[in-house]
Amino acid sequence: MKHVAIQSDYAKLQQSDPTLLNLKHMLDQDTFFVFGQIIDGTHQYTHYPLAIAGFSDQYKKNERVDAMFNITPNTHYGLNLPAGRYQLLVMADLNRNNQFEHDEVIGQKQLEVTLEHIPNKVLGKMDIELNSPTSVVDFAAIEAPVTSDIEESIFYPAGSLRPLNDPFFSREMSTLGLYHPAAFLESSPNMFYALEEDLSYKIPVIFVHGINGSPREFSSFINNLDRSRYKPWFFYYPSGADLNQLATFFYNIFLSGDVIPHNKYLPMIIVAHSMGGIVIREALNLTEKAPAPELLFISIASPFGGHPAAASGEENGLLVLPSWRDLNPASDFVQNLFRRPLPEKVKHLLIYAYGNNNTLKLGANNDGVVPLHSQLVTAAQLQSYKQIGFNAGHTEILTDPETVQYVIQQLQSVNTLLPPEHMVWFRKGGFKVERESDFSKAEKYFIEHFGYYIHALDKGILNPLDEEQTQFVSVLRHEQPATHPAEKAWLKYKKFNPDLPVIRE
Repeated sequence: MKHVAIQSDYAKLQQSDPTLLNLKHMLDQDTFFVFGQIIDGTHQYTHYPLAIAGFSDQYKKNERVDAMFNITPNTHYGLNLPAGRYQLLVMADLNRNNQFEHDEVIGQKQLEVTLEHIPNKVLGKMDIELNSPTSVVDFAAIEAPVTSDIEESIFYPAGSLRPLNDPFFSREMSTLGLYHPAAFLESSPNMFYALEEDLSYKIPVIFVHGINGSPREFSSFINNLDRSRYKPWFFYYPSGADLNQLATFFYNIFLSGDVIPHNKYLPMIIVAHSMGGIVIREALNLTEKAPAPELLFISIASPFGGHPAAASGEENGLLVLPSWRDLNPASDFVQNLFRRPLPEKVKHLLIYAYGNNNTLKLGANNDGVVPLHSQLVTAAQLQSYKQIGFNAGHTEILTDPETVQYVIQQLQSVNTLLPPEHMVWFRKGGFKVERESDFSKAEKYFIEHFGYYIHALDKGILNPLDEEQTQFVSVLRHEQPATHPAEKAWLKYKKFNPDLPVIRE
């Protein structure tokens, strides 16, 4: 009832004092995920705090509708905006007064988002190049939020690196994402999270939670995962949002190759629980071919046939969430979920749950939440290569030892295509960077994590895998000039450390 009252208050406020900011928080209004890259080609803003904000004049002059802070140059930003015309402004705190001011604008883009032109409500590739500071609109100074608890990432958007015990993964936040998606996205619009900086030779395992869930629910899997071979990633999304929109966003982040480049040597694994499974199945409908040499999709207790309670909830509920509307078995989302076969080289392992500890068991056989007939709809079975059930409840299955052990065994059967002799050198790590002031954070990370591998390539112990590595080795041997930051970093390190140790296998 609290959330019903909140939505009622938004509706009344919109009538008396309309704003786009207010409209963004109303569940019966469409909002759009807008994302792109902040491009700092000259690296002149590497050491400045950056922010991006979306402004509109639709209801009030220069209304700030959404913002994202702590941006790392040359990574992605994300904004959540209702339909309308916007001016996106990138700002740098040049005078370091913990404020972003109207004369500190270093990049801008005009855009319009409408359902007519963006039916899936996701607008990507909205890249913004950074330029010299300028003043373009007169807006009130924006206070920089206190973010001492956020770990800065070299490769990922701001706030993406978090441990599983981070408060952002709490039940309070996941419930906020269920009933108040816009407020959830104001806390962090990325929806991509990782436990560590990227190491390119590890196989990604993407965990996707269900309704009212969070990455924390996969702790049992993470604790048993071989972290020397696999890197856990998470799609953490507001589970009350439109499922088509969430599926499109997942596709754009993980499957399209536009945000996370595909690696021809690395398979990909997706482990999705409950509603997360149908979000992923819809994302795979948008995929022409597998984004990796092999993609293993493991769904766990997913309602591929929808949930019957969603139908009555949509008809009689005081508050109808967009995701709950999509879970209606009669919805277009559920009816069209298997309209396309899986892309080639995508394998679906269907895990269903049938444990039900409820004292009073009503209706069809279920796992305490999702009916078995929904988990095992014919189309899902026909498109999966295997189905296996576990005597565990809908949420308990994520901590059930038998289920966890089985899933981990399946993960361990997925191997990298990198040659074993190359993996040996990747796992050796790198060299300590003593002259830290002479190296950027990215250069230091590269030397300390890949140093031995590059040294082996440089000395001819390893043969290059492809044209890119052949080019790299040519630069290391001074046969052509360095252009890539990694090339420059290694040559700089060799200059400061001419007597690197002789290495052997």
